Parts: sequence; structure tokens; C-alpha cells
Amino acid sequence: LFQGTVWKEVAAHYNEKTVIPHYIYYDEFGVGDPLSPAATLHKMDGLCYSIAALPPKLSSKFDTVLLAQLIYNSDYKEFKNAKCYCKVISELIPKVRNPGKGVLQNRGEAELLFLSFLLSFQRSTKTVYGIKEECVFNSISNFHNIKSLTCDIRHDFYLDVCRYDMARIIKGIIYYTLNDLNDRLKYFDFSKVDHGNKITNISQKHISQGYIIITGAEMSSLVTYFGIIIGDNYS
Repeated sequence: LFQGTVWKEVAAHYNEKTVIPHYIYYDEFGVGDPLSPAATLHKMDGLCYSIAALPPKLSSKFDTVLLAQLIYNSDYKEFKNAKCYCKVISELIPKVRNPGKGVLQNRGEAELLFLSFLLSFQRSTKTVYGIKEECVFNSISNFHNIKSLTCDIRHDFYLDVCRYDMARIIKGIIYYTLNDLNDRLKYFDFSKVDHGNKITNISQKHISQGYIIITGAEMSSLVTYFGIIIGDNYS
């Protein structure tokens, strides 16, 4: 979004103002003992944000991802989007619409703090699935969930597209057995960057069911190094 046409269109509305774009993220996570049968009782929803314009060496650090809100997943299911996010939205709207209130001051001129959002998307036919509700964040100026489509590379790519595609690719390999592939994964010399993301064994169940269950970091390593791992027999 920040490097594309969406950001250029948004920034054009503010002319000489200093605009600071923010990304807002949402994800669910388990606390306490997330593997226990009662894990869902303590499931949380986290809303975090970061500055979109940070250089890669800073944007990849946890220190630059800040917590905005925590919600019990059970509360979210009961009260839904509008009530759960009303406080966050009420804090964002004044910063966008009233640049004279609660914003940064520089040389006597108010700097405008503009917030943008990252939304994962799934395209579905509305005649089949219907429309549940309007996005509650659309009340914020110059944001609309239809125009601000973007991919979450971890969830939409590594944990979605790749888990299905890699299962089909591995199933179609004729020069290797699954045991051979797992041996190569076990002893493959990963780079220093990915040393902590060594891939666990891929089971026959994964291949049979058509999708591989490993972490996003492991899938990233598998996709990155797969050609090198098996490439010597496909020259």
C-alpha cells in the first residue's frame, strides 16, 4: 500500500501537511497453555500498529510494532467489530480530521497523523456468501476496505497458497520418495538467517490431505530452498 498508487492518492488530499502512514495489524493468539483442551478459554485478539515509512532494518524489529488493543476472543464473538473497536476508532478519527488536536507540532504548524490499515482479503461471490456488515474502519477519512486490499504474506501466502501448492508439487515428484526429501531437509545446510527455521518432517498425511501443516517461517524456508534441495536430479 505505501509503495503503490493507494498511498499516492491518499497523500494528495493533504498537500503541504506532513503525513505519517501507519499499518494496523490484527491476529489471534493463545495464552497460558495454548495446546491444552481449554486453550480457547484464554484466546486473545491483538491489534498492533507500526509506521509504514520505516526502513526495512527497523520495520522488521519487534520494538517498532506497538500494541493498540487486546480483546478476549470470547468477547469479540459476542460484541462483534463495532463495539470491540469503537475506542480505537474514536482515537483515530480526531487525529485524522482535526489536525489541531492531539497531533505533533513542528515550527508552529500542525502535522497530520494519518493512519492506514492492512487488511487480509479473500474474494468471494456476494450472491453466494452474502455481506455480513460494512467494515467499521470505513468511518476513518480516506480509508476504505475495498480500496486498501493487501496481502498478508505470512497468512495469505505461506500458510495458505504455499501449503496447498507445495503438497501438490511434492506429490508429483517422481525422482524422490518422501523419506528421501525428509532426509535432505534434515541435513540441509540452511543459511544463518534461516538457521532457526529448519523444516520439520513432512508426513504422508500432509501429502494425502493436500496441504502441509508447518509454521509460516518453515514454509518460507521450504519455498526458498526447495529448488536447491532437490534440484540436482532435475538438471
